[in-house]
Amino acid sequence: MLSSSAFLLLCLSCTYPTLSLSLNRYSPGILEGGCADTPDPLQVGLGRAPFIVNPDYENQSGFLETMDLAFGAAHGYNNLGGPNWFPSKESFLLERRVPAKKKAMTINLVISLTNETLPHWAYDIVDGKWGADVSVSAYVKTPGLSRRESEEGRVLRVSDRLEMIAIPDVGRNEHAYVWHLARKAPSFADVEIFTKTNGANCHVDVREVMVKTMVDVARNGTYGSVSYPWEYDRRYLQVRCDSAWADFPLYHAFCESGAKGVLIPAKSYKNGSVPLYAVTSRVTASKGPADLSFALSQLKQPLPFIQETYGEGMFSVRRDVLNKFSDSWYRDWRNITYAASWGAEYDGHHHDQAMMDTFPLLFARASEVSEFPAWFVSTSTVDLFDRVDLFEKFKGQ
Repeated sequence: MLSSSAFLLLCLSCTYPTLSLSLNRYSPGILEGGCADTPDPLQVGLGRAPFIVNPDYENQSGFLETMDLAFGAAHGYNNLGGPNWFPSKESFLLERRVPAKKKAMTINLVISLTNETLPHWAYDIVDGKWGADVSVSAYVKTPGLSRRESEEGRVLRVSDRLEMIAIPDVGRNEHAYVWHLARKAPSFADVEIFTKTNGANCHVDVREVMVKTMVDVARNGTYGSVSYPWEYDRRYLQVRCDSAWADFPLYHAFCESGAKGVLIPAKSYKNGSVPLYAVTSRVTASKGPADLSFALSQLKQPLPFIQETYGEGMFSVRRDVLNKFSDSWYRDWRNITYAASWGAEYDGHHHDQAMMDTFPLLFARASEVSEFPAWFVSTSTVDLFDRVDLFEKFKGQ
């Protein structure tokens, strides 16, 4: 039986073919864990319905035109005026600056495990094959830790390029990421890379070339932070319907039309061949899981109306960006995260919200300025993945 949202999708794809709203293999329902050789095409968003313009909305064609103009303006393709609506050219230029002086860097990869077996590429790092400047912090979800070990972790292994720490068996890799931040602050590596160890369709590892690309960008780029895709080209538009953005040209369609929905193309994005996933953000400074709303409450308010990002759980962040927050703040965040009694059960909604809503925005460069733009997109997102061939190169295909 078709769900009501799926029925809307099919009806809309018939009535407005230019919307390209047919369900496809890039379904956002396949998130952390993947492991679906034949995914259910009707499983969109695992219960968190994304947006779509209401089928009764009186100006569908106008919405599509405005959507494309807004996307282009956010990426610097055209001018769509408005008070602080889009990232400034100065912010883009700042991220694209040339390093004043090249120096040796330390790069650390943070991963979460359920046992002490590393992914195959991590053994090469430990053996020094990726260079002496690259290391791994592996956090092993371990049941039955003592109270002290649950507060401090248990050291399992330590070498020049590896530390393996047993931590409580709680949640998924977002909990390991917060644990690492609390353990290491303020003594981070020059760049910390938080990455997944699994692949879609039950593959054992994320493709090695993806992790190597992240390391290369860390060595050679100047981006303060990068949110990376996974094995699917899913760029999310996290929409927060804060009335502070009521004058933004897409506010009515997204926030006042009673819309629920799906995938939206923009001609400026890969010629409309790959949809954008416009989804309702479940986390603000005052809404959502306590630990995630606590994190976003540290940022300038209001948060962006549209946060454009890859939110698959793979991030690269430079030390100066991580150290915007104090070591005591990271410990407080970890303590709040572990206050909820999830146990070993996978809390999918919390995981998705951490990866899609929280981490990409928390470490965004724009948090250093006086206010967020209405449509926020980082320079790295624009530079690294705006063309299909670059995304395929990242996947090693």
